[in-house]
Amino acid sequence: MRSLPAAALLALLVLAACSKTDSPGPAASSTPVKNEIAWVRPAAMSDVDSAFERAKTGNQPVFLFWTAAWCPPCNQVKSTIFTRQDFIDKSRSFVPVYVDGDTPSGQALGKRFSVGAYPTMVLLRPDGSEITRLAGSVEPA
Repeated sequence: MRSLPAAALLALLVLAACSKTDSPGPAASSTPVKNEIAWVRPAAMSDVDSAFERAKTGNQPVFLFWTAAWCPPCNQVKSTIFTRQDFIDKSRSFVPVYVDGDTPSGQALGKRFSVGAYPTMVLLRPDGSEITRLAGSVEPA
């Protein structure tokens, strides 16, 4: 058996290391699974603008969740509220937007919506005006 030349082996390793695997979750055009929230996860401002357009079309509010992976209160909200079937069911009546505040687009969105604390949940009308805001950890009830 012949061995691969070093350059070919290196190229295969680099390609394998650089191949992107998408995180699990519904695609933008798919119907959400019963036990999942169909989060919009914006990579750019245009993604949030599209969420507001979707909200206008469906005459629904936008629910913006500003979070960070390292944030204990954020993780508490994710594990105690966003996993509840009653919340998941209610999420069909609004456009849920999940913003990772540690990303450049998340920081820009934080400025746009005047968010400075983790976690922050903001309910907005389709025109972008604020209905209510909850900053910090909240109880499931």
